[in-house]
Amino acid sequence: MNPIRKLASDAAPILRALTRSRAGPILIALQCAITLAILTNAIFIIQDRVQKMARPSGMDVDHVFWFFSIPFTADFDANAVLTEDMRRLRALPGVVDASITTGVPLSGGGSSSAYAATADAKPEAYQRASYYETDDHGLNAFGVKLIAGRNFLPGEVEQRAPLTERENGAAIITKAYADKLFPPDGGSGAAIGKSLYGKTGKPTPIVGIVERAQTPWLTWGELEHSVFFSSYQASFSRYVVRTEPGQRDALIPQVEKLLADISRDRIISYLKTQQQAEQEAYSQYRAMAVILGVVIVLIVAITALGIVGLASFNVNARKKQIGTRRALGAQKGDIVRYFLVESWLITTAGAVLGAVLSFGVSFWMANTFDLPPLDWRYIPVGVGLLWVLGIIAVLIPARRASQLPPALATRSV
Repeated sequence: MNPIRKLASDAAPILRALTRSRAGPILIALQCAITLAILTNAIFIIQDRVQKMARPSGMDVDHVFWFFSIPFTADFDANAVLTEDMRRLRALPGVVDASITTGVPLSGGGSSSAYAATADAKPEAYQRASYYETDDHGLNAFGVKLIAGRNFLPGEVEQRAPLTERENGAAIITKAYADKLFPPDGGSGAAIGKSLYGKTGKPTPIVGIVERAQTPWLTWGELEHSVFFSSYQASFSRYVVRTEPGQRDALIPQVEKLLADISRDRIISYLKTQQQAEQEAYSQYRAMAVILGVVIVLIVAITALGIVGLASFNVNARKKQIGTRRALGAQKGDIVRYFLVESWLITTAGAVLGAVLSFGVSFWMANTFDLPPLDWRYIPVGVGLLWVLGIIAVLIPARRASQLPPALATRSV
């Protein structure tokens, strides 16, 4: 017999039997629907978080560390100390480069503003970006990749006093920000030689484009909209140091001792490797993935137990029916197939309802928690997993039913 016809012939009496005892199958179907809704959305969120954690920040993550140099005396000569710090740090064996900066990607602290491509731009044309003030060693110390234009020249670097505006200098922007400001050509072509315009209306020439540099804040919608400016402040400085491979951990205590020897009138604090900073930034993502993973395991286990319980109840309640079928010539495989088809029908009914529920849950989460909408391709995957779960869960009760000898099954009722 054709397999489809065979399935249809098996399904018809099973459906009639299910309609005579509706409470258990309906509850299991509802449980399957809830399981599918939770399963698909949880797996989708985990996948989304894993993909986001895998995004490169643009920095040489494994070989960079940074810290603050904070003076605590009134007569602290910030400019002289900074100059000596940079000279000694850059000469230290194992150091690739060192620089001063106002922020670091994914560090949680920094500055941002809005810029436009023209001086007469309308308010809606301004696009927000984080910005890092640094010198001509900054790109190399960060380890970002310059893909167009050039680095800052020493003569372009401007030292400015705190709470003052930049007067001159240049800008290097990320490719993502160039694409946003100068569509449709964007990137390595359109932005070089043009200018950024802030709220003051002063132009800052764009001299280079880097492939990637994330903002300090993970929750920003445009995570790669960043700008480097050729300026710095000597007081309350954040230093960034890039080392040769394998030298970072050994150099950290050497750098701390070196800076203490240069000046005792400041403290070195908040020292972190970029690796630590990014791990801390994504800690909530990892925690969410773990929690959702535990929820998936629990909900799948509960659903499996429900299917096993229903199948076991049906085996005990249908011993006479099973014995009669065995006496009439039904094989063990026929008995097993009966319960497998029954489980498949129940899980399929739950899957249909669960598919609708999955999109409903996704719509609610997208509007409530600003999460991306569920990819429809997760639904057939979830349905397939639900079918597999139903088959595995019912196998043991079905095999137990098939082992009942006809005479014993008939006498047991």
